[in-house]
Amino acid sequence: MRPQAFQRGSFTGLLHITANHCNLTALPDAIGHLSTLRSLNVSSNELVALPPSLGALARLERLDVHRNRIAIVAAESVGGLVALARADLSSNCIQALPVRSLAKLEWLLDLDVSSNRLVEFPTHLGGCVRLQRLSLMGNVPRFDTNELASLSKRRPDFVCLT
Repeated sequence: MRPQAFQRGSFTGLLHITANHCNLTALPDAIGHLSTLRSLNVSSNELVALPPSLGALARLERLDVHRNRIAIVAAESVGGLVALARADLSSNCIQALPVRSLAKLEWLLDLDVSSNRLVEFPTHLGGCVRLQRLSLMGNVPRFDTNELASLSKRRPDFVCLT
């Protein structure tokens, strides 16, 4: 699929994209033009980054990029995903999260960042007022249980897997 196709409006009304096991190394910047997109599943590819234009997908509810090679999640890539409810970023190489951008995602219910290389607990996620499940399993450090307890006390329906 050519990136120019997104710009011409050929995919107006597109709701879902699934492109698993396609050996993708990058997503085109033009993906940000797919304003009606609700779910994007590009798991099990060779992606190393998410384009900043991804943040323009204000209607995106589900993002699945597990089993790629993503090392950095830029704030611009996720900050505008205001409808995002579920994000699977597991099994990548992520060392840090743009937590201030993630904290603005008030509809986020489920965040899976297991099997990455996170080196510190993603504080400031308290802004995700609907967050019910946070998976941190398989990261190098053991996170401070006081941080986890603080989130759990504020929301009894919250589950953190470490």
